[in-house]
Amino acid sequence: MNVAVFYGGKSCEHDVSVVTGVGACAKITGHNILPIYIKRDGTWHVVFNYGDFSAYKNDKLKSKPVYLKPGDNALYYKNKRWKEIDVALLCTHGAYGEDGCLQGLLETSGIAYTGSGVLCSGLGLNKAFSKTIFSNLGLKVLPYVLISRNEYENSLTAVIEKAKDTGYPLIVKPNALGSSIGVSRVENARQLIVALNLAFEWDNEVLIERALTNFTELNVAVLGTTGDVVASLPEQPISYGQILSFFDKYERGGFKGEGERKFPACVSDKVRDSVRESAKIAFEGLGASGIARIDFLCEGEEIFINEINTIPGSLATYLFPDYEFLEQKGEGAVIEKLLALAIEEKKKKDALCYRYDSPVLRAK
Repeated sequence: MNVAVFYGGKSCEHDVSVVTGVGACAKITGHNILPIYIKRDGTWHVVFNYGDFSAYKNDKLKSKPVYLKPGDNALYYKNKRWKEIDVALLCTHGAYGEDGCLQGLLETSGIAYTGSGVLCSGLGLNKAFSKTIFSNLGLKVLPYVLISRNEYENSLTAVIEKAKDTGYPLIVKPNALGSSIGVSRVENARQLIVALNLAFEWDNEVLIERALTNFTELNVAVLGTTGDVVASLPEQPISYGQILSFFDKYERGGFKGEGERKFPACVSDKVRDSVRESAKIAFEGLGASGIARIDFLCEGEEIFINEINTIPGSLATYLFPDYEFLEQKGEGAVIEKLLALAIEEKKKKDALCYRYDSPVLRAK
């Protein structure tokens, strides 16, 4: 089976995606791998020395450009049909890869792909929309306001008042971004303006959210599809500041899953069970599929859902170290399950009716 692994992309999370993609390739067994690296300019390249991280930095990749055509599940090279794709493993984080754009493109080409569909992907990356859904599902979210660029540029005084009503201290972050990029913790209006300036460099909408002081961050991965999901034990990432920064996640001691964390997290049975159940509710309520990581903030034994990552760092496979599927165990078994779910989902879609024989054109 030809497995196309998509990674890289135009997003500011490009480098993290490269690590996720290369790591995923190493966990695939028994299939032909097609590593498709999306450069920062959006062009696609099949890479032959994909495991050489220095080659990405030094622009010494051995590759060739490829592309898709609507209605065709094959990669094209120099106007020639080159390789058919049986299933795509998506390792793209952030804009144009995790937000439904790539998913929609693969849909038009008839290619099965791992993870959530177009709608859920878009909702998942949009923090404000997903918080609304989580709240409607009965999950607790912290008080927040969403600020548009128009409000920021033309009604700054009103924005400052909205923030004040939400209550300091506050977290200010781009609404549709990940990896803690552009995120600040503020204590007053002066710091708020600086934080807004930073966040609006990355997004046209910014979320201002009540900050907790004494809290624990917990992450839970959910694997499966609606009606048949399993939740991992929670992990506790280690932060050395007031917020979990990009440095904490990816540079202090290694990449996510290899850096500093406690797994399983040292929490009470009540908190452990609560976050696992809440993660499954969020996953199914949003219509997610494949694997996702849901992040929580815990103050005492009170749980607040923070966000969902529909294509998490390292695909969150490390949170299922004992998972078994098709005579495999551990992270490789998780990857194999994701591929199987993707193929099954496409079969279900293909079985639907799309053609309706109407008299409309005959009447013209």
